[in-house]
Amino acid sequence: MRVASLLFLTLFISACGGGSSHYYVSGESDSGSVNVSIKNEGLLSAMEDGMFGTFATGGNCDLSKAEYLGKAKSVVDDINANLDILSAFSPPVYSVVAKRAPPREDGEIAVYLCDEIGFRAFTLYRSVFISNRFMEEMEEAALEWGDISILDSAIAYVIYHEVGHAAMNHSAVKMPFGTDDGGYHFDMPQEVDADRFAYEMMTLTGKNMLGMVMVQSLDGL
Repeated sequence: MRVASLLFLTLFISACGGGSSHYYVSGESDSGSVNVSIKNEGLLSAMEDGMFGTFATGGNCDLSKAEYLGKAKSVVDDINANLDILSAFSPPVYSVVAKRAPPREDGEIAVYLCDEIGFRAFTLYRSVFISNRFMEEMEEAALEWGDISILDSAIAYVIYHEVGHAAMNHSAVKMPFGTDDGGYHFDMPQEVDADRFAYEMMTLTGKNMLGMVMVQSLDGL
């Protein structure tokens, strides 16, 4: 079953959507990176800051409280050590940083660890939000699988996948319209692209692919 799951690399993390979708495609994109106009870049950046404000109420995204910060920073370091894989994207990506709060620098992808955000993982333009509760779920799953070492590769897969969405500007083809529960997800072409990016990064950094399989096996994924 686990080996068979590895064949389904196009399965996506429902955490990217956190629920049913009430967002609509406002543009089309080919496989890979989406072009972003200067006007839309400013709009998306403003939306990022607003989303952080929503998630970070009461210090909800305070890095000092993040139990899994060390593991997340290790993954971020792996990405920064292989930035050439991000060199083709526009706007360019110069670094990925685990941050406490905005502002996000130009050319930077920000990774925030938060407690209660209503999503397992969420990417809006160049900001990635990972739920600490999702980290706990992955740790519990790794223990059930009988190999806690899988946790590191599972966390890597999630962060690589979300950073892939961010680097390829997938939010540029999604616009919100009257959501009633905050539902948001990328469509299958974007999920395939993000999984391809994650798979390439995991191969490049020597991560155990069982981490990806384990994440995709979690309920609701």
